[in-house]
Parts: sequence; C-alpha cells; structure tokens
Amino acid sequence: SGKTTQEIQSIVVASSSFSITIGAETSSVIHLGDSIMKVEEKLNTFGKIGVGKISVTCPSCAGDTISSGDTILLHFMSHRGDIPPVDVSDPGAIVNEVIGGNSQFVVGRSSYSTIISGLTSVKDWYVRIFAYNGIGGGRPGMAWPSPMRLFAVAPQPPENVHVEVESSRSLRLSWDRPISIGGVDLSSFIIEYDTIPSFKSRNGS
Repeated sequence: SGKTTQEIQSIVVASSSFSITIGAETSSVIHLGDSIMKVEEKLNTFGKIGVGKISVTCPSCAGDTISSGDTILLHFMSHRGDIPPVDVSDPGAIVNEVIGGNSQFVVGRSSYSTIISGLTSVKDWYVRIFAYNGIGGGRPGMAWPSPMRLFAVAPQPPENVHVEVESSRSLRLSWDRPISIGGVDLSSFIIEYDTIPSFKSRNGS
C-alpha cells in the first residue's frame, strides 16, 4: 500500500512575462510582479489535462511577488504521479523536474489498469468502461477527467554532460539521455562548440 509521489517542477523566471502550457492548454500570461497567489490562480484554470490542483511556492522570492531570477516551484497534486515537463513561452526561462512523480497502488483505488494505444494527439478523447459477468454487462463508468488530449513536448536537457581533452586538437564529449524524452522517441542530438559561453562567435559550430 504505497502512496503516490507528487510531481514537483521548478521554473527559473527570466526577464519577461510568460505563459505556461501543459498539454493542449495554455495559462493566462504571468507577469513579473504577480503575487504567488495570482500565479497559482492562473495555473488552476486548466480543465482538460487531468493534472489536478497545482500549488505554487517560491522559496527564493524576496516577498510575495515573482521577479527575474526567482525559482518558482509547481506542486502537482495529482493521482497521475508523473507529469511531463511544462512548456514556458519565454525561451530564457529554465524548467527542471525537482521530484519525479510516481503513481503507486493504493488499497481501494485502481485495482485494474490497461493501456489504450494507437491514438492521435490532435483530438479530445472520452473513455468509459463496462463490467461484465455471467448475466451480462452493467452500466458504463465514465473516466475522469474527461475529455483527455494526448501531447508530447521537447525533451529535457541531456544528463551528465562531460567534456575532456582528447588531444591537442580535439575534445571528447560524453552524455546520458534526458530524464524525460517528452513522450516520443529521441531522433538526434545536436552538439555545439565555441570559444565563448554565449555560443555566438564564428569560431565554433
């Protein structure tokens, strides 16, 4: 009789307003200077994606409002456990998984489960189930939340990225796959190298 581990994701706020997308739904614009309560209110308008209530905290905030450089934490109070990384409209913001959610068996809930595969991600899906015995079938139970829409997101950063000197003219780079690959198979990795940390000179590739 385990418990569901609730997902926690962090967002390092950049220098501009942003919205947060989970699945097919996007929040209202979150502005620098918004209160934590206001951010939480904007994130709890999602209706079709089944992530449950989202609690927002900000240990790094100087007061009750968010500013550039602050790290806000999204606590997903969901029986789903694992939640794919959220998508932030500001490319300067950084999203990380602080605690990976994990849905575990709880006595009295979800004695049975199955995977429904082969669906498309551009439609809303409704699900119901009937129980049968030797007499026949009973009334259907509707799955909640309903409807649900499938979604995929970009992968998280590669893990354990390490570089070392191979020779006087070469470097050896090694890495592990991201913790979350976004719901679809990885297709490739792109490696960039440069002589400055902004990767904007013409010395690298």
